[in-house]
Amino acid sequence: MSKWDATRPSARQWWIEDRIPLRQPTLLSGEGAIGKSILLLQLLASTALDVPWLDMFHPAPGPVIYFGCEDEADEIHRRLAPILAHHKRRFSDLIMGGFKLLAYAGENAVLAEFDRAGRIQPTQLFGDLHQAACELRPRGIVIDTVSDVFLGDEIKRDQVRQFGSLMRRLAIDANAGVLASSHPSVAGMRSGSGLSGSTQWHNSVRARAFFKKPANDDDDDSEDETPDDGRRELAFLKNQYGPRGAVVALKWQDGLWLPMTEKARDQASVEDLFLDLLRRFAKQDRQVSPNKSPTYAPAKFAEQPEAKAAKVSSTAFAAAMERLFSMNKIKIKKEGPPSRERTWIIEA
Repeated sequence: MSKWDATRPSARQWWIEDRIPLRQPTLLSGEGAIGKSILLLQLLASTALDVPWLDMFHPAPGPVIYFGCEDEADEIHRRLAPILAHHKRRFSDLIMGGFKLLAYAGENAVLAEFDRAGRIQPTQLFGDLHQAACELRPRGIVIDTVSDVFLGDEIKRDQVRQFGSLMRRLAIDANAGVLASSHPSVAGMRSGSGLSGSTQWHNSVRARAFFKKPANDDDDDSEDETPDDGRRELAFLKNQYGPRGAVVALKWQDGLWLPMTEKARDQASVEDLFLDLLRRFAKQDRQVSPNKSPTYAPAKFAEQPEAKAAKVSSTAFAAAMERLFSMNKIKIKKEGPPSRERTWIIEA
């Protein structure tokens, strides 16, 4: 510190300003099949191509490494194609930008083991990755997923801490951001923490995010039964060096995750209200019709107190009904002979 009075501290380095730091590990959690890998591939592509991530964040440009353990190269090819199409770029542009792909599906991808004394032992594969990263000096390294590379006990705090230190060593030596993906436990999903095992996972990183479906208004037990409408939330739950608590609303579109516009959020809210009212009417044995009649669903729903409070008209409900039909979230049920056939709407 002898020279610190005469010098200013250097600026903190970021992969994404105020979100993902350099020279530190970051954790992204999300349940299986939620879409984490595509989200991470979008981040790496944006970094290598020097284009916005999710149309709103601006990663520091530079080379990147994707260490993927769950998908073969052909699958990653399929997932990268719509990302490049969105940015109007080619795979040759990714290569020129320094995108390095390591596909370890079906292979031994372990980066660290533990001896009998409980001390971490980096594998030869970690040594190879460390050397390659130090030579490339990437802006970011993604490890997808922790469960494939970490053979320790996720509940043992000392083992989790040692693994976090190993990832920090990789980040510092390569002057990169290291972002690892993980799967939360059932309790972690229900609580909203997005964690599994020891809370040391939260303590061992300087930034952490949770990728999840939007919260269900019903009880937690029914969430798994709710049809997937392609909406997600990226919640930044920890940021040691900047603001926290930000939540980004995303929507699946054309093979990648894109931010929801104000119009899309409004439409989704009306769709949710339509489904809530449809469920309530069904519990009350009140059938509503897709056709204009005394039981026309949009008109009946617009009369309800919730709709009046939210200022949702029958026209808005009619548009939401058509979108829900197109998404196969509702369907028509028929009953009776053709001469006296009755039709009403039910949830698919």
